Amino acid sequence: MATRLLSIISLLLIAFAARAADIPAATPASDDRFIAGYATALLEHDFHLPSSIISVTNGVVRVISKDIGLPVRERLTTAFKQIPGVTRVEIVDAIPPAIPVPPDHPIATVNPANPDAAPGVAAKVQSKPWSLFAPDTTFDPLLADPRWPNFSAAYDGYIGNHPPLRNVASVSFGESISVYQSAAGPAGQFELGIQAAVFAIFNLDGQSSDLVNADYFVGPILEYRNGDFSGFLRVYHQSSHLGDEFLLANPGVNRVNLSYEEVDAILSYDLFDKELRVYGGGGYLFDRDPANLKPGTAQYGLEYHGPRIFPSQGITPIAAVDFQNREQNKWNLDLSARIGLQFEDPAKYSRRLQLLVEYYNGHSPNGQFLNQPIQYLGIGLHFYP
Repeated sequence: MATRLLSIISLLLIAFAARAADIPAATPASDDRFIAGYATALLEHDFHLPSSIISVTNGVVRVISKDIGLPVRERLTTAFKQIPGVTRVEIVDAIPPAIPVPPDHPIATVNPANPDAAPGVAAKVQSKPWSLFAPDTTFDPLLADPRWPNFSAAYDGYIGNHPPLRNVASVSFGESISVYQSAAGPAGQFELGIQAAVFAIFNLDGQSSDLVNADYFVGPILEYRNGDFSGFLRVYHQSSHLGDEFLLANPGVNRVNLSYEEVDAILSYDLFDKELRVYGGGGYLFDRDPANLKPGTAQYGLEYHGPRIFPSQGITPIAAVDFQNREQNKWNLDLSARIGLQFEDPAKYSRRLQLLVEYYNGHSPNGQFLNQPIQYLGIGLHFYP
């Protein structure tokens, strides 16, 4: 690593001196090796694609890596085109019979175990087979799930006769944290993580925008991905609490000591280069309080990621709908739908901000009101690190 770093620094110094002297900065081979080193760092640290093969010839970057969907291809292409000297980016799914290399030009490859790889051989980007606390997770968030841990703030206008709430602020503070993540391989990619969040709603019509309900959510999650197929298995705890000011202002409200654990699993499949996603699964509640809380749950939905409106700015239209059924509510349908725009840095693999119009119709996802039908229309901001 130190040798590679010194080589890159030396190339930069030579290029600067050559420019000042108005002479050619470097040979094509040295330019390609610089590009390859830069591109390899991006693959390893920003895109986490350790099973990729990379080659550079005369400024043309070729990446061979299976299971790269359209959104990631666009980010990867944008990131590589920002590297000085890159003339074109090619992303292919399989190793061709031969990579065309001029007879007098060694193909630029990067392999930490052998920086001077033989001419004409594309080297696999070497990376350790696992990582701790990876910046992205294996299973993508369920965008319309009202209880998926993330950072969010929304205004919800309740519709119909649902006293005492009319104008509500809904916030969440949480995240899915990767603890152990394996490298992607023929058997897929595995990850063990933790999800934790607080979901709260506030009555904006209250004297001091009273806290109405707060749900606490935490538990481990096992995630898996193999190409377009992904899924998770998790066990989590959720407990629910009413706000003190809300109780004082509404003495007739009966507090429920709601607390339970749930084991649930979801399977997901991506279609049309990850533009469309379908998922479904279910769960079972245990250690329930109150004890008569019925245990069965089901969840399924659809998500759509459209083509970028402004490719250089990373603005994408998205839409999602999530359906849930609970035995507690006689398996009646709870519907959550969201549509809007996603903003992200095209050169990064994660960190997304979404501006969404939100609609909900069903039994309340807020624990203290789980038996109460509600309907609202709102607008929210959602951030996924």
